Amino acid sequence: MSNELPDHLALNGKQRTTNALSAIENQKIALINELHSGVLLKALDADKSYLNLSRFCTRAGLSENFLNGKLHKVSLKPAIKKFLKDLKRDAQQTAEQSGSHEKSESDIDRLTKILKRATDQLHAETLRANEAEKQLKEILAATRPKIVEFPR
Repeated sequence: MSNELPDHLALNGKQRTTNALSAIENQKIALINELHSGVLLKALDADKSYLNLSRFCTRAGLSENFLNGKLHKVSLKPAIKKFLKDLKRDAQQTAEQSGSHEKSESDIDRLTKILKRATDQLHAETLRANEAEKQLKEILAATRPKIVEFPR
């Protein structure tokens, strides 16, 4: 008995594999979008197993043991593991950056208050200098000799 499948079964199997690989790629894209939108970070905070292999396969619409099959165990499973590991690392970096971003917002608020205080002081000094200049002009105008013309 031959181990080769009839052509129609072989094509059907290739089509199922292609569909499964498409589902995996779509799930990767969805997870990347979740990372960028911040949903992934919240999901990881709620459930640490959110990014494990079986949940990844289940969310892609495949069996949770899909990557344990002969065809994908050596070729695809290590790539998916690496992808999930990198995604977790990126999520942690995003969390750290958001923490420093909150800190920088408080720094921005503090610097904005300092700038407002400085502009208020500058405005007050400008008003005081304008008033002093006005008084100086009045004093100089009062002490200058005036030229009076007599009619001829």
